[in-house]
Amino acid sequence: MKNYLSLFLLVAFASIVTTSCHKENSEVIKTINVTLAPNETYTYNIPAAGDADDKFEILKQASHYLTSTLAVDASNAATFTYTPTENYEGTDEVQVKNVEHHQQGGSTPPPHRGGGNCQGKHHEDDEITYVFKITIQNTNKPG
Repeated sequence: MKNYLSLFLLVAFASIVTTSCHKENSEVIKTINVTLAPNETYTYNIPAAGDADDKFEILKQASHYLTSTLAVDASNAATFTYTPTENYEGTDEVQVKNVEHHQQGGSTPPPHRGGGNCQGKHHEDDEITYVFKITIQNTNKPG
């Protein structure tokens, strides 16, 4: 009987630890419609999101760009900059997403072992994708 009680307590403890330390993921997609003149540069500041180890990256690169870059600062906020190919008119699209990054050198952070930083709270790890739908058109053309 004592073995059954010990087994029950061990299973109960393990289930509490694993449910209290899991991450709740939610995916947010933000579509940003942009209209530019040919050769015009567009800049957008993206606030930091997700966990401390999340970094923004270009998930889908533009097709018609002279410049399409993402500069990430120390606080994990980012600045997206886009300039279309010279004299290009048409549409383009860029997708930027925050992704999990771990320490360099092949090491990964230690797993949660219950208690520790969990303290019965859930860790949220929102995935945010920014979709830049870009239209480049010359509004000064005679119609």
